[in-house]
Amino acid sequence: MPDSRPTERMAFATMKNQFEQFSRSKAYDLLMRLPILAFNGYFLVREVQALWAYLGEHPAWGPSFGDVLLNTASRLAIIGFIGLLFLFHLLRSRPVLKSRGVVPRVVAVMGVVLVLGWVVLPRAVPDVRYDLAAMLVILLGNLLSVVSVVHLGRSLSVMPEARKLVTSGPYALVRHPLYLAEGISLLGILVAFRSWAALVLVVVNFGFQVARARYEERVLARAFPDYETYRQTTPMLIPKPAKLFSALGASAGFWGLGLATAVLTLGLSWGLAAGVFGDRYFPVVETVFPEATLRVLTKPRASPEACQAVLDRYQGEYSKRCPSCPAGKAECRKSVSTDDEAILLGQAGTRVYLRQDDTRIVIEGRTKGESIGICLSMLKSLTEARAARVVECHASNSDG
Repeated sequence: MPDSRPTERMAFATMKNQFEQFSRSKAYDLLMRLPILAFNGYFLVREVQALWAYLGEHPAWGPSFGDVLLNTASRLAIIGFIGLLFLFHLLRSRPVLKSRGVVPRVVAVMGVVLVLGWVVLPRAVPDVRYDLAAMLVILLGNLLSVVSVVHLGRSLSVMPEARKLVTSGPYALVRHPLYLAEGISLLGILVAFRSWAALVLVVVNFGFQVARARYEERVLARAFPDYETYRQTTPMLIPKPAKLFSALGASAGFWGLGLATAVLTLGLSWGLAAGVFGDRYFPVVETVFPEATLRVLTKPRASPEACQAVLDRYQGEYSKRCPSCPAGKAECRKSVSTDDEAILLGQAGTRVYLRQDDTRIVIEGRTKGESIGICLSMLKSLTEARAARVVECHASNSDG
């Protein structure tokens, strides 16, 4: 019986050669981009949808306008960060040398995945100071990413691969300015999320990115003989102060671009918050009792659907608490009275009202004394039932 092993070895060698040829083709390089493009694209769409939903629930109105504006700007900066990642991976060129083994590839994939791992974490409560700081830090990281990629050109890669040795621009200050830029953006995202889980995620991601950079340097050292000299004379991530200050002082264009980016982001945020989502629909429920008329007010919503959802939720809770009470008239109004708007904004009002969390219950009795008495009675009931975190009675500038 003839030995078939030489034929099998020849067939295997042929398949191996064919695969190696295919791995050097443009089609293979494009195919390898698809997973990371799909990954970044998914989170890009997700963040855009989240921003749209946020603006639908938070119209630009009253003292919260600053919160909405800066939170929107912070979200836009994050969307810009993901968009840059998508664009960079789309335009990269083919490598001249690749890393060996599975571990470098696993480390690279983990570094990429964890960069966007924060998307699954819950956001912190909006705060003007934190949102402003987060937006500025993220924009700084994004700007550094753009500058780094402009100098890197199409040599960007996900896996540890060599395309071209770049030592100009930000690469004259540190060997891995793009990872430094991503780290700055992630620091801004950490400020926006403000949680222990986000902190752990950033630290773990930083560890993988450092390991990823080490594997990249091994490939670059094999591909380019001059890399060792460059590595010995250039820091990895933290630039030398003298070189940094000299470069920043000579980079008027960089600061101009940074300022223009921040202004553009704030302008776009203003347009979205005040323009596209500028409509206001006030959920108002009015119930007439023999002794008084109660009118429930809450902050406006940016769409009729969101406003109606508030009314439905309130009426459902109202019918459970008081099934024998008369049904209230519920409607979404495009505007409210001057006094009601003053009450909603926390300004001095001429009517007695009960503040329950973000809700105001305006009480109109036959006299102001009766209105105050009803308000105090409701206050006692809500306090005993622990139905709200913040419950107070107000009557013309003073507590009842």
